[in-house]
Amino acid sequence: MPNKIIWMLLGMLLILILIPKANATTFKLNFNNNEFSNYIDHVNLSTTKSTYGQTIEIGLTTKKRGEKVSLSFLNGTNRKDISLIKTSKNSFSGKIKITSSFIRGEYKLDSIRFDHQNLVMPDKKISFTILDLPTPTIDQVTNQSTTIKGLFLSNSQVEIYDDSRLINTVITNDKGEFNDAIKPLKEFTKISIIGVSEGIKSKPITVIVKDSIAPSITSLSTITDQSQNVTGRSEPFATVKVYMNENLIGNNTVSSTGKFTVKISKQKANSILKVIVLDQSKKSE
Repeated sequence: MPNKIIWMLLGMLLILILIPKANATTFKLNFNNNEFSNYIDHVNLSTTKSTYGQTIEIGLTTKKRGEKVSLSFLNGTNRKDISLIKTSKNSFSGKIKITSSFIRGEYKLDSIRFDHQNLVMPDKKISFTILDLPTPTIDQVTNQSTTIKGLFLSNSQVEIYDDSRLINTVITNDKGEFNDAIKPLKEFTKISIIGVSEGIKSKPITVIVKDSIAPSITSLSTITDQSQNVTGRSEPFATVKVYMNENLIGNNTVSSTGKFTVKISKQKANSILKVIVLDQSKKSE
């Protein structure tokens, strides 16, 4: 009986992809020596870049006591008016939630309404930019995986597709992580992930389910010094190779039904043959 040799090829690929987040730097512009200097001290934006579903925080300090402040941002003809809440004698704050009503591009602060004064900006230095949604990332999926995991925007959602069929919609946590329990999928299945925020969809990312299970030889014919074929059963479409003293003496492909026949020349009695089967991921027994 020929010896079976288990030969496992292992590899590891580590890919680190960073999901874009709102820029954490603060934009600050002081108003000095112009018509604003009597009213507004400064404006802070918590970010200069954002995307759909994210929030930009605004802080504004006045030089005079007032009760109502609102800001008007402009991107072409798309105008967004943001009302602020008074938090102290001369301080106001507010948030801009980036919804689908925003268009991509740069929004510049056009004017500030302070009580009954409408202060038009002489220049448009205070701005923020709306970006496309980032593409989600996904951890490697194998035919032994019981979860699909990855990253997208926090507190949003991702759609998971098996080929073109939607199989689930999963909510991301406050770190942007998603985790969906699945039954193991067949190797080489296409899995696609699309991020969704505020009704806007990202570009898809597609991965192929990796075969992580080495094929086995489930049956093998008896070989004698008169044999001219090696027959048996294994994983469909795998490759079977027969060696004599490390020399390849025959090979063939396993049929769709799991059967294989490898032609060989007659070998001397008591010779030791090695039969190896490799699947499409090059794993072998």
